Amino acid sequence: MKISNFIRIKEKKDLKIQENKSFNMNKLKSTDMKLLTYLYQHNREPFTKIAKAVGLSREQVEYWIKRYESEGIIKKYLPVVSYTRLGYHSLVLFFIKNTTSSASVELKKEVKQSKNRITTVELLGKYDLCFVFVFHNDKEKNEYLMKFLEEHKGVIEDHTLVEPYHMKLYPLKFLGSKREDEYLWIDYQKG
Repeated sequence: MKISNFIRIKEKKDLKIQENKSFNMNKLKSTDMKLLTYLYQHNREPFTKIAKAVGLSREQVEYWIKRYESEGIIKKYLPVVSYTRLGYHSLVLFFIKNTTSSASVELKKEVKQSKNRITTVELLGKYDLCFVFVFHNDKEKNEYLMKFLEEHKGVIEDHTLVEPYHMKLYPLKFLGSKREDEYLWIDYQKG
C-alpha cells in the first residue's frame, strides 16, 4: 500500500519518511476493506467472481481496482511460487553486515547477476542487506555461499543464514480480515 513513501538520502541514518497526502487510511469504507482484503488473497480471479464474493457489481469492482492501482494502493500482483516444483530445494535468506556503505552497492551489483537470487532487501538494524536465494540442493548452496564469503571477506563484517520452508499469509486485520492461508516455500522431505 502506498500510504507512505521512503526516500533514501545518503546514509541509513538520514532516512526520512514523506507522507502521501492523496490517500487517507481513515477514510476507508467497509466496501474498500472487503475488496482489498479479498484481493490480497485472490487477486487473479475474474472481476465477476470477486464481485460476487464482496457483494458488488462487476463494474464497481473494476472501477475500484483501477482506482486503487492509479492511487498506488495496489502496486503489483505477485504469485506465490512453489520453488520445489521448479527444481529448487533450498531457499535461503542471507543477511549481511558490511564494513562500509560502498560495499553494499558493490555486493548488490554482483548478486544481481546471480541466477539464484530472487530479491535483495536493504535493511535498517544489525544487518545492511538480505539476499534471498534459491538453490537446487545443499551442495550448490554451500559452494555458492562459501565462494561468495571467501571473495568478500574484507567487506563482510558479519552474516547470518536463515532457511525458511513455511509461510503463513496472515489476514490484513487492519482491514477487518480473518482468513489465513499457508504455503510451503520449499517442500522438505522427511528422512
